[in-house]
Amino acid sequence: MLVAFLVFCCEARKKSPKEAEAAYQKRVVDLVLKAYEQDDLYAMLNTNMRANEKQLKEAWRRMSLATHPDKNHDVRAETAFDMVQDA
Repeated sequence: MLVAFLVFCCEARKKSPKEAEAAYQKRVVDLVLKAYEQDDLYAMLNTNMRANEKQLKEAWRRMSLATHPDKNHDVRAETAFDMVQDA
């Protein structure tokens, strides 16, 4: 996950802020949809199995904000948001 983030940061430097934000939003939605297909709730929240209750709540809140249709303008954001809410 860290390697993917570093690659994203390097790519984002070459783009305008709007393009970088759109790329980030697309990656978040892709992560949620891929994790949902694999039925992996921890991956959907971008956390691991050893996370305690507080860490899970923080991860859920972070992913809810990242996939919220009002903040994320990807066409699949609403679907991803519903999946995160079910997690």
